[in-house]
Amino acid sequence: MALILDSNISSAVTNSEEASSLENSSLLASSLNRVLNLSQTNTAQSPARKKLTSIEAHRVLAIADDMIQKIQLVSSLPHVITNLEKFKGLFGCDLVAALERYQVLDRLYNDCSQPEEEESDSDDDESVNQAATLTGIEAKLLMREQENKKYAIQKQLQDSCRSIVRIFRNNQPAIEAAIACSDKRSEHSTELLLRLNELRDVLFERLLTSPVEERTNVDLQRELTLRMRRHESAIDKLESELRQVEDDKASEVKKKKRCY
Repeated sequence: MALILDSNISSAVTNSEEASSLENSSLLASSLNRVLNLSQTNTAQSPARKKLTSIEAHRVLAIADDMIQKIQLVSSLPHVITNLEKFKGLFGCDLVAALERYQVLDRLYNDCSQPEEEESDSDDDESVNQAATLTGIEAKLLMREQENKKYAIQKQLQDSCRSIVRIFRNNQPAIEAAIACSDKRSEHSTELLLRLNELRDVLFERLLTSPVEERTNVDLQRELTLRMRRHESAIDKLESELRQVEDDKASEVKKKKRCY
């Protein structure tokens, strides 16, 4: 790879020295683009192994797969709970009960998070009078009480979610049915799962890479980085000469137009 890059740099420099016309400037631009594209190519060598061989590597990958599956399940819960009647026959009593409890807690949490709705005029007047009698300390205590209530419900929601995931583990058809609702997930959940799967692929490739291959890739990257630093001045020179050739050609065209 490094030899190819050097060869293209040399070729581009040779073309720049011969660039006396618009055709040669196009050749120069083509050579320059080829050099830049080569510099941006991923130079890491692919692992020789195609399958994991160690138990530790299998365990690490299994943890990543388990995490992704849990997120797939949790991100499907809003759709599953909304259409719970559709899934009752497949999920079983324990899972349905856990989902219904989660639905109640979710509603309570949303009620705590949303501002209270306006009540009747008489209730408003009474609330205003009560608020006027509250001291600063009492108002802070009331706010803290509401925050504590919200935090308690949030904790129950987390525990309920963990319980749901544990029950799902004993029902593989239910897992498959919930994960199949991939088109019903929110945009943020879909983006998160996409990035996690990409990270899983990177992890899998790193687990396949042996220590020797890792050192080879590091040495190769270091060598190419040094080469590219040396070639930066040559690339700048090519760009400058290309602009000069184009400017000279434009000036020549203007002179010909004036003569006519």
